Amino acid sequence: MNILFTVFLSFLILLGTHILIWRTKRPLQDAAALFIIFVFIPTLVASLYSLFSFMGILPEAWFSIKELFSIWLLLVAVGCAYIQFYPAAQAVSPSLEMMLLIQKNSPTSTGVEQIQTLFDHKKLVMNRVQDLLNSGMALKKKDKFMITSSGKRLIRFFLFYRRLLGLGYHGG
Repeated sequence: MNILFTVFLSFLILLGTHILIWRTKRPLQDAAALFIIFVFIPTLVASLYSLFSFMGILPEAWFSIKELFSIWLLLVAVGCAYIQFYPAAQAVSPSLEMMLLIQKNSPTSTGVEQIQTLFDHKKLVMNRVQDLLNSGMALKKKDKFMITSSGKRLIRFFLFYRRLLGLGYHGG
């Protein structure tokens, strides 16, 4: 079987699993669930396949170890790219909302006032805060928010990455 076809088919199966789980009951910890689906499961399957092939339990291996490693590496890379893409897809996107408003009002024009009335800034911010709480990056004690150790690690990573890219820091 072709390596790229196998990766494509495997990714579609994992994506179907993701969609099925989210439609049934969306996990509170999105990132952890996505990691399990797109990284842990392929790693487990590849490991079991290697073990069963080595032990002779599989009568005839479909893939050599080299091909299996290539499939696993590409599948996990695509899965990680999807995990990075997911937050943008699930969040309320102000840019997308603006484009939908402008499209809805075409061919007449949409003014700045219409765009400004589209957004409830408090709701926009609170949705992001709730995402931080749900993902375990922050916690709320009384009426105050605190960053967790996971959140601090994520901050350090992104600050390092931004410095590496020469983007600097422009935040709170």
